Amino acid sequence: TLEDVQKETKNSSSTDTSWYQNQINLASRYIEDYCNTDFRYQDYSSTAYTVPRAHVLEDEVHFPWPILTITGVWVYSDHTESPADADKYEADSYYFRAGEFVLHKQGAVAFPQPGAIFGTYPFIQNMDIKGTFGYALDGSNPSTAPPPTMPAAVRRACTLIAANWSNENRKEEVGLDGTRTE
Repeated sequence: TLEDVQKETKNSSSTDTSWYQNQINLASRYIEDYCNTDFRYQDYSSTAYTVPRAHVLEDEVHFPWPILTITGVWVYSDHTESPADADKYEADSYYFRAGEFVLHKQGAVAFPQPGAIFGTYPFIQNMDIKGTFGYALDGSNPSTAPPPTMPAAVRRACTLIAANWSNENRKEEVGLDGTRTE
């Protein structure tokens, strides 16, 4: 937040707020690029998320964000058409834990047991999933940024990077003789 960066730089001047907000945005995008993910709330409850084929590994589907909810899973062959109702998996045929990054196929044992994996191996079909992913928003104020469930290490890294990139990060060192240098 703006307050986090202002505390880190020890500068709460109102003239620097837009500069700080720009640096926070740049630091956030840098962290997302570095981690190869984003830390926003992802709502795929009405329009399905198409899972990259490389993310489907036999009985597991790996996501770039934590899973919050899943309301439907479809595996189908023809990517030029929308999935049919017959392509939808029953809710009791898969499981996940909220906050984890992996969806598991129910009853998955050892390969090549029929029905124990999603689709075929290697996975050459298409998979669409409806649900919500990422970091849950504040229920009373969804516009709160960053989301309260975001990992503290990410928030701290963004604060430090934005403070340093702002060129406003002033620190004082005290020498052994008591002299202070900025």
